[in-house]
Amino acid sequence: MTTQAEYPFVYENFRVVATHSEEKSYYIVRMKSQGIDIDDCCWCSANQPLELGKMIQGYLRFFPDLNNTPTLILK
Repeated sequence: MTTQAEYPFVYENFRVVATHSEEKSYYIVRMKSQGIDIDDCCWCSANQPLELGKMIQGYLRFFPDLNNTPTLILK
């Protein structure tokens, strides 16, 4: 069995482009050095409140259950 310690977290830059206040979810876009990667965006929850338009650093934690949205863990 592998442990999380064997796979270091890769923190990346994201921008919050939309929010859903009732569900406390966010639509984020991964930012690349060349700009926005439109193909790399998703709805997620976060481990702390996010502000619309802000650039943030974190990593996405995915769950085996596809019915759960990923969680953005901020640095």
